[in-house]
Amino acid sequence: MARPLTNAPVLRCHGDLSGTGSVLEHPSYDGDQSLATDTDFEFKYVILGGGVAAGYASREFVKQGVKREELAIISKELVAPYERPTLSKEYLLPKRPARLPNFNVCVGSGEEILLPEWYIEKGIKLILGTEIVHADLAFKTLASASDALFKYQILIIATGYRAIRILTVNIIIQGAGGDVATFPVKLYNEMRRVEHVDHAYKSAEHVVKAIKANEKGMTINEYDYIPNFCSRVFDLSWHFYGNNVGETVLFRNHNPKLSLRKFGTFWISDGKIVGAFLEGGNLEENKVIAEVARLQPTYVILGGGVAAGFAAREFVKQGVKKGELAIISKESVAPYERPTLSKEYLLPQRAARLLNFNVCVGSGEEILLPEWYIEKGIKLILGTEIVHVHLASKTLVSASGELFLYQILIIAANSTARRLTEFGVQGADARNIFYLREIEDARKLVETIKAKKNGIKIFESKRAIGFRANSSGEVKEVELNNYLVLDAEIVIVDEGARPVTSLFKELLVEEDIGGIITDAFFRTSIPDVYAVGDVATFPSKLHNFTIRVELVDHARKSAEHAVKAIKASEEGKTIDEYDYIPHLYSTSFDLSWHFCGLHAGELVPFGTVDPLSPHPKFGAYWIENGKVVGAFLEGGEPEENRAMANVARVQPPVDNLDSLKNGGLSFAKNSIGYEDGDITCKYSACLATKDHG
Repeated sequence: MARPLTNAPVLRCHGDLSGTGSVLEHPSYDGDQSLATDTDFEFKYVILGGGVAAGYASREFVKQGVKREELAIISKELVAPYERPTLSKEYLLPKRPARLPNFNVCVGSGEEILLPEWYIEKGIKLILGTEIVHADLAFKTLASASDALFKYQILIIATGYRAIRILTVNIIIQGAGGDVATFPVKLYNEMRRVEHVDHAYKSAEHVVKAIKANEKGMTINEYDYIPNFCSRVFDLSWHFYGNNVGETVLFRNHNPKLSLRKFGTFWISDGKIVGAFLEGGNLEENKVIAEVARLQPTYVILGGGVAAGFAAREFVKQGVKKGELAIISKESVAPYERPTLSKEYLLPQRAARLLNFNVCVGSGEEILLPEWYIEKGIKLILGTEIVHVHLASKTLVSASGELFLYQILIIAANSTARRLTEFGVQGADARNIFYLREIEDARKLVETIKAKKNGIKIFESKRAIGFRANSSGEVKEVELNNYLVLDAEIVIVDEGARPVTSLFKELLVEEDIGGIITDAFFRTSIPDVYAVGDVATFPSKLHNFTIRVELVDHARKSAEHAVKAIKASEEGKTIDEYDYIPHLYSTSFDLSWHFCGLHAGELVPFGTVDPLSPHPKFGAYWIENGKVVGAFLEGGEPEENRAMANVARVQPPVDNLDSLKNGGLSFAKNSIGYEDGDITCKYSACLATKDHG
C-alpha cells in the first residue's frame, strides 16, 4: 500500500526509479495543443528541478563521465541547486544567517559545495528562472511559460513536492527522484513517497547510476532505502530511521555523570523494530540506530565464541537468507577458537593472532573471517554487551540502551572464570593475576610477559592461599597451602568456570551443576529460546542423566544440532536426539592426548611414561559399576584414538582390572566394529592367547 507523506501529486516509479506516464502538465494548462517539433534547445540529459535532488544528480553525472553540453538543469528558481532545509533553519537566524552560496549543494552532506562556477566548469547548462508548464513525453519536449522549447533524450524529474500532474500512463520516463517519486521500499515491501533530503540525494544518485549502467548494457542493484529524517537546531540534533508505526518503547541515558543526556524511541510492530529515533547521538551511535531499524533478524545468536561461529555456519548450510541472522557479542572480534588463547597465542615466536584462529580452523575446516559473515548477510554486532533479557517480549537490551528483537534466540554465552576473590583468598585482587577466558585477557597477559624477564615455574597440586603485592599493586609473592612462599611477577589462575545464567532468570536453571536446562534438541523451558555450549545442561542419552560440558567439541556439535533442530521444526520435520559422548583433547608441542567419556569410578592406567622410550604411549580406563565409562590416551594414532572413543561409548563390562591393565591399548583396538558383549568376547580371546604364550 502506498503511503505518501503529503497530498501532493506523485509519480509512480520502479525499483530503478524509472517512472511511467504520458504527459506532464501544469494544472493551468488546458491540454488542447501539442508542442511544436522545432526546439530552441536540445540536450541528451535534462534534470527538471532545482533543489537537492537536482544538484546531487548532476554531481553523479559528472562522476559517471558525462560529456560537456550533454546535461542541462531547468529550474524556475534563479539560483543554482541548494540545500532546502537551510531555509527553515540557518537562513532565519538573526545573527550571521546563512546566505547563498554558503548552502548550495552538496554542503548538507559535508562535501564540496557546487557553486554556479562548478556547473560552468563541468559544461552543465543551468537554465534558471524558467518555469516548465507543458511536457510532451511522447515527443520528449518541454515548454516553458515564455514559450521556450527544450528537447531531451533522457529526463529526470526532480521537481520537489509541487509536482507537475501526470494525466495518462503509457510512456516510460527515464527517471524520477526526490519528493516526486513514489517507489517500492524493499525493506517494507510496499510503495512509498518520501519527502526527506536524505532520500532526495540518494535517489538522485541512484537514478543516474541506473541510467549510465543501462547505456552500457549493465544493471545495478535495486534502490534499497530506509527512510532517514534528521535535524539539527542549535545544540540539538536528532535522527529518525524507518517506520513510526506500532508500539513505542522509550529509552534514555541513565548516567548522571554525562553532561549530554540522550534519549530515543523504538517502534515495535509484529515483534520487530521497524523504527528508531535518537536525540543527541554521535556519528557512531546514529549508525547503530540506523542498523537497528534496518536489521530485522529472525534468528539471534547471543555470544561470540566457538558455538556462535559453528551455529552461524550451520545456519548457512541450512539455507538461511541474508539479513535473517545476527550475532551479538560483547567482544570486538568475530567468533574464534578459544582454546588457542592458552596455547599458540602465548608462544614467544610465531604466535597465533587473529585472523588465524577464527572458527572453524579448530576442526580443520574453512576459517570464517569477518568478510565471510558479510558475504553471507549475517550481521555481526560486536562490542555490545547485553545487560537485560526480556524473553516474554523477545527483547534484548544492551549496556548502551540499544534494543534488539528476535524471533528465535540461541544462547551461546561463554562461561566466566571463577576468581580467587570469590573464595576469600587474601590479596587476590593484586595486578598481574590473570584468568584466560577472552582474547583481551590473553592480550594483556602477553604484554605483561614481554615486560617481565624471569622464568616460569609450574607447581602441581598446590593451592594458593594468599598473595602479596608491591607498592605498585603488582603481585610479588604467592603463599601456597604447604606454607611455601614463592616470588612471582605473573600468576595465571585456573579455578574452573561457571556458566553465565544470571541474565536468564525466566529459564529453568540446574542449581547443582549450573547451566540452563534444555531437552535433547537444546530447547529451553521458554518457546523459541535455545541454549548451547558451556551454558546448556542437557540429557546424556548414553549415561541417562543430565550433564553440562565445557568442551570445545561439545560447543561445536551442540550448536550445529540446535540449528538443525530449529530448521527441521520450521519444515515440520524431526531429527534424532543429541547423542553425545564427552570428548576432550589437546595438543601442546609434540604431545597430543584424547579423553572420551566420564572420569568417574576406579582408574586403571596402562602403558609407559618413560620419555626415553622410542614410542612413549600411555593411557587409562575409568571403571564404574563394572563397566568402562571413560578412556584416555596420550600419543595415540588416529585409529587408536577412535578405538578408545568406541570403548567409552560401548561401555563393555570388565571383570578383571589387572588383566585390563596388562592388555592396555589392545583392549580398545580389538573393540573396533564390535558392540556390547562382542567386544568382551574378543578381548577375552585376546587375553587367553596372550596368557598361553
